[in-house]
Amino acid sequence: MPVVAVIARRGTIAGITVGSLVAIVAVLLSLPFHSPHDAASAGIGAVMVGMLSGWLVVAAVAAGRSTIAGITTGSLAAIVAVLVSLPLHSPDDARLNSASVGIGAILVGMLSGLMWRLLKKTKQRTKNYTILWGVSCVTVSSMLLSAFSVQMDNLVPFALPLAAIVCLITGVLTPILARDSSPLRWWAAPVAVALALAVAIPLAGVGDQPSGRLELPPKTGLVQPAPTMYLAPI
Repeated sequence: MPVVAVIARRGTIAGITVGSLVAIVAVLLSLPFHSPHDAASAGIGAVMVGMLSGWLVVAAVAAGRSTIAGITTGSLAAIVAVLVSLPLHSPDDARLNSASVGIGAILVGMLSGLMWRLLKKTKQRTKNYTILWGVSCVTVSSMLLSAFSVQMDNLVPFALPLAAIVCLITGVLTPILARDSSPLRWWAAPVAVALALAVAIPLAGVGDQPSGRLELPPKTGLVQPAPTMYLAPI
């Protein structure tokens, strides 16, 4: 059977299985914060994201140990970045939320694994990787922030610390876990991805922007009517 067919079949099965488990957790965690309709939408999104992540993980396993390490470290960075992003003010809760932050961190981790793999036959591999990864993170982050900061206010205070966290964690841990002497196993990637999605997706709707609904201000106490003066008839 062709390699692409194997990746598609196994990735679909693994992704739907992991996505369904994440969907159950996401729905249960979303109910206290959202309506049942929104919780169901989060569950459907978790299944779809799980299927896509399954394809990525199976492709990573076929690609080699470096990509497995990259996805694993990206998932760990996703969990940290999601938790850090909660108290930060997002310029757009619909697009820049915990789900997009988590998925972006996983993709960044996969890229770090691919870069480490491409430098396999080079001399001073660690030094070259550190320089190339640092320059790439600074260049790409600067370009993206410059391009989107015009459309979104307060983008830099929100995105810059998250980008620094993700690039630092993936840049440091990927070479460590990709070594042959590390105890990393192939199943670490899907487990890490499942944990990252289980944290990121339920918190996607927890934002700090107004809901758009007209609401009365909270009651701070009873307002006593001012005394009224009446003139007594003569």
